[in-house]
Amino acid sequence: MTCNFKFKSRVKRNSIAIICTTIFCLGLAQAISAQTKNLENAFSNFENYSDRYREVAYCHLNKSIYIKGEMLGFSSYVFDKKTKTPSTRTKNLYCVILDANNEVLKSKLVKVEEGFANNTFTIDSSFTSGNYTFKAYTNWMKNFNQMDAYIKKFQVLDAEDNDDIRNVSNDNSFDVQFLPEGGHLINTVKTTVGVIIKNTNGLGVPNLEGNIYNSDNRLIEKFKTNSFGIGRFLLTPAIGKNYRAEISYKGKLLTFRIDNIKSKGISINVSPIKDKLGVDFRTNQETLKDIQDRDYNLVIHNGDNSRVIKINMEETSVLKIIDKNMLFSGMNILTLLNENFKPVLERLYFNYEGIEIVDSGEIDFKTAKDSTIISIPLLEPNKLIPNKTNISVSILPIQTKADKNHHNIISYSYLQPYLKGYIENAKYYFTEIDNKKKYQLDNLLITQGWSSYDWNLIFEDKVKPVHPFEDGIVLKANKSA
Repeated sequence: MTCNFKFKSRVKRNSIAIICTTIFCLGLAQAISAQTKNLENAFSNFENYSDRYREVAYCHLNKSIYIKGEMLGFSSYVFDKKTKTPSTRTKNLYCVILDANNEVLKSKLVKVEEGFANNTFTIDSSFTSGNYTFKAYTNWMKNFNQMDAYIKKFQVLDAEDNDDIRNVSNDNSFDVQFLPEGGHLINTVKTTVGVIIKNTNGLGVPNLEGNIYNSDNRLIEKFKTNSFGIGRFLLTPAIGKNYRAEISYKGKLLTFRIDNIKSKGISINVSPIKDKLGVDFRTNQETLKDIQDRDYNLVIHNGDNSRVIKINMEETSVLKIIDKNMLFSGMNILTLLNENFKPVLERLYFNYEGIEIVDSGEIDFKTAKDSTIISIPLLEPNKLIPNKTNISVSILPIQTKADKNHHNIISYSYLQPYLKGYIENAKYYFTEIDNKKKYQLDNLLITQGWSSYDWNLIFEDKVKPVHPFEDGIVLKANKSA
């Protein structure tokens, strides 16, 4: 009896174990299936968003400072954002000039042919001394929240205006920002911190040296800004301690606090390693307890295509090595999504590989009677130059101060549309490219924070085109009886 009871009891316990295991496996399979379905739905919405035709506008203004009575001349280029080739679809380009209150002062509708247009505005009596904004866009661009329109500030001087307009501020006021890589300072997690220091005119303050001190007044880090006011340093913050940056400028000691340290979270460190990219996700023990069993996804996209890498935070540091041939040419947006497909952090990385830039050779000047003939040779014409090429030229004195363009056509099509803010002297990063400029661009991208893409709008498929694509001007008329 006893033996039989024990035997039956053992069988019963095993049966229960088998049943429970089966139920657990079924639940796990359903969870995995649901997560896979959610991932598929999320990226189906991303594909719907990225499949829509997109355009980017760039304009070459003849200069950036005008005297009242002069002509503002511009050449406009409209690109297919995906292929970076001239847009053959668009026919209408809206060009406006805005005053300091963002009110439209002048406007024109310009005809676009094979992606190219040009026209002029007269700086007439409606202008006074001050700052203005030139903007060019298509109607279709208004459906999206990226910086696809062309926007440029310029200045007007009125010879009869007694007010003296100055570009340079003489005060010592700075806008100093400390921007952690990935967006967060996390307790006990070593993080790269980008620094950007601007003056009251919004321009970077170069060659400033700064010291980082902890609450014990101990020097723990140093940094120095480059010619655009950008630098970086490493910091392992701890909650309960205070951190400050001290900068010496013109005999004055300026002090800035570094705070907003989170108790939990995940940080990212991106490092190029020859033909690979090291992506290190870091967290602390408190966070690890909460996320150890959760599935994360690292999404790499360029607004058009995307790739997904599974991330499991089993340790406080998880390193992923990515071949650079897995990256996209140009901008790569690295976003970490949690198990609910909500963005946790984001990092921008620019891949120069695969970008072909046409340079001009030495320009030749020849005089023929009362004319000057200018020859501009383009390098490697057989490989890169199509049969039809548009070149816009602005001719100014070599020492002029009237030309302060921060962008060229490469920086505005490959860099600006992916960022939320404007970049000082962005063309620098695409002229005579070397490792130093690649490093400096990466420093810049650390300070840019999140990209111009809103994941909530994309994944919820809320971007619905309401502004129609205009292919020229259509007139409708009714004949009366």
